[in-house]
Amino acid sequence: MTSQLYGLRTTDSQKKSLPLVNVEAHTVILETTSRTTLTQTYQNPSASDPIPELQYTFPLYDGVSVVGFTCRIGDRTIIGQVKEKQRAKKDFKDAVLRGDKAALLEQLPSASDVFTTTVGNIPAGAKVVVEITYIGELKHDAEVNGVRFTIPTSIMPRY
Repeated sequence: MTSQLYGLRTTDSQKKSLPLVNVEAHTVILETTSRTTLTQTYQNPSASDPIPELQYTFPLYDGVSVVGFTCRIGDRTIIGQVKEKQRAKKDFKDAVLRGDKAALLEQLPSASDVFTTTVGNIPAGAKVVVEITYIGELKHDAEVNGVRFTIPTSIMPRY
């Protein structure tokens, strides 16, 4: 059994978590489909030390598909684009080497229901706002003869 840690963490050996300072969810439901935009705000707790690289890991329910990704680091906004995997990794590394703020969203090969984002060059004290938009099909609930929509109240290890 593996324990996956969710949220925004440093990629070094210490794997320190950044504090989550705000969460917002906005959902539109149309018949049996939902579209949710989840916005999570983190902050670099250090007033003097920038962070070269962070990894954001987020679990999704079965059958949910990510359709949008935005990351705001300080006053810079990064909007996700779909690219071939190797090209996306190269573009991310090149941006980090140039000192640009950058992010890379990937689906984990070991867990198709877990997405990760690598975020680079976080200034000291900066806020990092991660916004993921996903769609999903609502399942029938026989108890109420309808459909059920659930938003998790916490992000915890699954395994």
